[in-house]
Amino acid sequence: VDKTLEKITELQIKDISLNIQAPLAALKKPKALKQQSSGQLNFNIKNAILNLGANPLQINTLEGTGKWSQGVLQPDIKGTALGSQFGLKGKLPLTTTQKNIKADINWTELDITRLPLPKSESWHPESGNVSGAFNISGPLPETGKALPKNLKGKLNFKLNKLVLAQPNQSEKISLPTLEGNGDYQNNQLNYQIIGNIFAGNFKSNGAVKDLKHPILDNQIEFTNLDLSKLKLLKSGTGIPTLGIASGNVKLKGPVPKDGNLDNLAIETSFNVANLSLPVQNSKKMFPLVI
Repeated sequence: VDKTLEKITELQIKDISLNIQAPLAALKKPKALKQQSSGQLNFNIKNAILNLGANPLQINTLEGTGKWSQGVLQPDIKGTALGSQFGLKGKLPLTTTQKNIKADINWTELDITRLPLPKSESWHPESGNVSGAFNISGPLPETGKALPKNLKGKLNFKLNKLVLAQPNQSEKISLPTLEGNGDYQNNQLNYQIIGNIFAGNFKSNGAVKDLKHPILDNQIEFTNLDLSKLKLLKSGTGIPTLGIASGNVKLKGPVPKDGNLDNLAIETSFNVANLSLPVQNSKKMFPLVI
């Protein structure tokens, strides 16, 4: 909370009220004040700006309440930012003696092009919006350590009309829809993602155990992918100029390190229709039709 307040560079307050109760003895020890005080903050704020480096974040409206006691803050907030309406409820620790967190966050039609993302010379979002919800509960994660076993989390999201582009390039990748959900508990993430790309459809589902040293057990299914669009990623010998592909890929085992696939089991099954590949003969390229 303190670090967030330090990043505020501009603030327009429309309405605010504060009620605090604390023993007089706590006033002599500011560090104990968070634990021993209780109170409620009501606010209605416009045009708050957070300093996030090169990309400041502007929050157009922010209103709600924050109640606290025994070192725990219970916010109930709603606002608008990045073209999106969002809400936050939960229980957040204010002191190091409180180890648990509970938060429910939701947002609608967030314009991803307005996110304070680092500048990229590769593929980056040119348009698209995302709606979703995220909740987390359990012990706070510690830096450099594995996630606590009792930590739980859920995520649902839906991207609409996502378009990826590269600087100074006319080709673009379009994903009309991309949606998914994830459920994390007992140090395992179960997930499902479905979407459209390259004029076809794909679906991925499965589980990832031990996020610090990930172990996969999942599959990817795809139907009617237009292989000619792969040239957007990389053109040249071996990249199809024509073809429609359907199939699936199954992965089971640890995520490879340094390109070593020895311990990762991979199963594939696919069919391709009307395939055409460029092959090199001397200095000329000829299509190979299959």
